[in-house]
Amino acid sequence: MGEKVSIIITNYNKSDYIKEAIESAINQTYKNVEVVIIDDCSTDNSFDLIQNYKEKYNNIVCIRNEQNRGVVYSRNLAINKASGYYILPLDADDVIMDIGVLYRIWKIIYLSY
Repeated sequence: MGEKVSIIITNYNKSDYIKEAIESAINQTYKNVEVVIIDDCSTDNSFDLIQNYKEKYNNIVCIRNEQNRGVVYSRNLAINKASGYYILPLDADDVIMDIGVLYRIWKIIYLSY
């Protein structure tokens, strides 16, 4: 199956975008993926949206900061919680446009060994 890829997503008040970011991560054709989402104590409903995805997918890890700590702290926390061999950072308003990109990257890395 290949090495696990951790897609880490940091979020703060991005309820208008977070669903697209999560869906672009979970819809990859490369399936050995975990999605680690850090919510930086959002005041909108984005944490509820994230929780809904966590309930549906067992490869989503969701952590909420108790207070707003900023993107650097949140991204470092996501990296520490990630269990993948490779890490792909994503912001909550980003999407992975090509659903096959992780598979192709893995194939290039695998074939280079």
